[in-house]
Amino acid sequence: MDKLPSAPLWRVHLKGLDRDLEDLAGCLQGGSRVIKQDGAYFLESELLNDTPVSSPTEAFQQAKELLRIISSVARVRRCIAEPVEPTALYWKDSSGAWGRILSDTVTLTFYSNTLRLSTPSVFERSVELALRDEQVRMNLDDFLSEWDFPRLRRIAELIFIDVGTGDVKRGVQEVVDRGWASAQECALFRETVNYGDGKALGAHSRLKRSPGQNPMNIIQAGEFLGGVLAKWIESKI
Repeated sequence: MDKLPSAPLWRVHLKGLDRDLEDLAGCLQGGSRVIKQDGAYFLESELLNDTPVSSPTEAFQQAKELLRIISSVARVRRCIAEPVEPTALYWKDSSGAWGRILSDTVTLTFYSNTLRLSTPSVFERSVELALRDEQVRMNLDDFLSEWDFPRLRRIAELIFIDVGTGDVKRGVQEVVDRGWASAQECALFRETVNYGDGKALGAHSRLKRSPGQNPMNIIQAGEFLGGVLAKWIESKI
């Protein structure tokens, strides 16, 4: 096996398009980082270093969980990205030899063509926030999953309840007052996720109510929510 550069105990080999991996390498340069070595990209993290070299399977599972959080933040930040996959875990044993576990691919899809969380260090601080804040982590994990209107509504409701100190309507007004979105955008989003767009069902479509006028489609609703989600995350870091 080719010798890898000196580094933390564990290194995860990543596979994906260069433009996507380059973006992660530019965002993650601290305790968790994506590096490029001889044309290959690797995820390293101090969070993995407490796992002993005798437990590579455990380390790889922890790496996948961390990478999912990173990917969920990346999904809020941007789209136009193809899936990035962890393909192997490398580690150096007590004798100095490199070991390797090959992986079944874990697809991490990034959506949205709008760049968010772009201020220096904000991406990494967002990952750190998600690691310690269960509410943020839950919303990000939900946002990373396949979008549908009930899911998007659930994510938004959690944000509204959080900023509205337990009251959804007060939370919507708080989002408007903070300049995260306009009242009209919020109203259209809520109408759409509740009653659908005529193609996909909303959270309350079972009430047999028809969609409102000019509803968002699922992509528009997801991208709108991505902007609010980014502002919500930034408000906490």
